[in-house]
Amino acid sequence: MKRYDLKYLVAAAALLLVNIPLCAHHGNASYDADNPVTIKGTVTEFAWTNPHVQIYLDVKDEKGKVVRWSV
Repeated sequence: MKRYDLKYLVAAAALLLVNIPLCAHHGNASYDADNPVTIKGTVTEFAWTNPHVQIYLDVKDEKGKVVRWSV
């Protein structure tokens, strides 16, 4: 195998290895776009972490119990 071809093979393998964690980052969480949920609560924390922002809310459920939501 030529040295020239080996460089391209190594570069392609490196790109594939880097791509695996990037695909795993978002996962396959399912969302039900047909049944949205509206919540009303108190913002308890606003986390500015790269690459996403998380907002934490304390929301009262039907029984009056406070449940912490992360959006």
